[in-house]
Amino acid sequence: MISRPWPGLLLIDNWLGFIGFGRMGGALGHRLCQKTACQLMVATSTPLPATHWAVAHDRVVRGSVADVFRQSRIIFVAVKPQSVNAVSPDIAAHVTSDHVLISVMAGVSIQTLMSKWRTTAVVRTMPNMTVQVSCGVIGVYGLDLLSDARQQSVLAVLAVCGTVIPVANEDHLHAFTSIAGSSPAFFYQMAQVMVAFAVRQGMRRADAQIAVAQTMAGAGQMMVPPADLDQLITDVRSPNGTTHAGLTHMETSGFLTHWDGVLSATYQRSLALAQGMQS
Repeated sequence: MISRPWPGLLLIDNWLGFIGFGRMGGALGHRLCQKTACQLMVATSTPLPATHWAVAHDRVVRGSVADVFRQSRIIFVAVKPQSVNAVSPDIAAHVTSDHVLISVMAGVSIQTLMSKWRTTAVVRTMPNMTVQVSCGVIGVYGLDLLSDARQQSVLAVLAVCGTVIPVANEDHLHAFTSIAGSSPAFFYQMAQVMVAFAVRQGMRRADAQIAVAQTMAGAGQMMVPPADLDQLITDVRSPNGTTHAGLTHMETSGFLTHWDGVLSATYQRSLALAQGMQS
């Protein structure tokens, strides 16, 4: 079942833990502090992301891994995948039956994590950076391994940050990485081309960027709930009109094949990372 973003302030008044607090961990923590009453206990070797914390910095406390487990029951593990071996002994030493661990690491299988962390209360996620504005999408695997009460707690926390989409097969997270985890950067790259084109035609850059951003946001809204994409295209594509001219070029220039190649390259890299973690 897909869980939509929580619309208001969620009264999570206990502590949430983070092991690792880089860009993605910081984005999740920022939104959780904005939209809930929780406090964060963070174990990280890097400075806190300074740009996001004007509102909620007083609710973020740095501590050790032991402090995180002592203070929190739901804990995000948001280190780089290459660091999993370094942090796992500390995690295994402090985890108890009271804890649920939410992995934000790409490519590290749930069985590997369960083995390294000596617990079965593990959920894998693949969020994207738009969680900062509660418009993120988060792929989740492993919820069915938790009790109903724990499932609801994890879903409530994740839904603060965006739409939660459970996947039935762990391998589906590789495809999810292509279409959601990495894809904000692909959309930004396309937006750069569109803005640059408008500037060459004499538009102000700021106006062009707003126009592109609002168009992308509106088009996304029209796709949810799942709509007929062919019909959405037809509704804009008047015969022999401007949209028809652009789409015809896309179809005949190899653009769609190249776009599929972008997603395939992302998918293959995700697979390679996963295989590297198993070796």
